[in-house]
Amino acid sequence: DPCSAPVCPNAQENDPIYGNYSWPTTLAGERAQMSCVYNKKSVAYKNCHQSLLTFEPTHFEKCSSKVHERLVNIDEEAEGISGEDQQIKVSKDLSKLAENSSKRHEL
Repeated sequence: DPCSAPVCPNAQENDPIYGNYSWPTTLAGERAQMSCVYNKKSVAYKNCHQSLLTFEPTHFEKCSSKVHERLVNIDEEAEGISGEDQQIKVSKDLSKLAENSSKRHEL
């Protein structure tokens, strides 16, 4: 009876670095995969533990982080910068970004 097959129930995961994921109900011993939030061509995955029937920690190795996404945007902005005022704005953005990510690591 497939209805009684052991599964890991679906789970919401809100990762401050890699984004939000809705993991589907997954058969025991199987792997759930989803596109990374910040780089859709790569996948994050987590395994459903065979006997505990709980998801193991998520593998985000191939995913870009929120900070990475922001840095890409800053790089793109930087290419269009000519004036000194804009350069000051970007360096402020960068220091704010560094501040925020170091605060996150202290939690």
